[in-house]
Amino acid sequence: MSRILRGQLDLQLCQVNLVTIIQTALETVYPSADDKSIRLESKLDDAVPPIVGDPHRLQQILGNVLSNAIKFTPEGGRVEVRLERVVNDTNIRDGDQGIGETRGSVDNKSMSNRFSTSNFYVQITVTDTGIGINPNFLPHIFERYRQVESYKEGGLGLGLAIARHLVELHGGTIEAKSEGEGKGATFTILLPFRG
Repeated sequence: MSRILRGQLDLQLCQVNLVTIIQTALETVYPSADDKSIRLESKLDDAVPPIVGDPHRLQQILGNVLSNAIKFTPEGGRVEVRLERVVNDTNIRDGDQGIGETRGSVDNKSMSNRFSTSNFYVQITVTDTGIGINPNFLPHIFERYRQVESYKEGGLGLGLAIARHLVELHGGTIEAKSEGEGKGATFTILLPFRG
């Protein structure tokens, strides 16, 4: 874990099927969700082609984000994972949209800058019906050792920091959004498509 945070980690890159990675991550966190009667749902586009990535680290990213969603979702809640290939409107010509692609502009400037050289990227979205994120805490959500102060369960507050670092090692970005406390949260991971 400390090697990851110190940047001393080499990725073992190969072609990766993200549908398989996500399904395995869901199977891994299922017992935790089941203990809280949380419904795990997925909407995975099987047409998303493989990407270049480290399967073990991609699994770790998804595991950390899903575990976090389950941890902060009350009993009887819901966690949904979506996978889709996204076309960045800012770089495409009319008529370039393909089947099974979502068309839209990247609304985060840092995300848009990172993907300015590529029109296609893979988007993984994890949405929960959990406790939400206070707007004052949102900018700090990916910092090490930071957790919601009102939350009493254990943990060091490293899961999301590790997820962010691993996403960035893959050339991607991760962001969190929430309408506020009690309104759930959405984590969006964007990975460049380098098929």
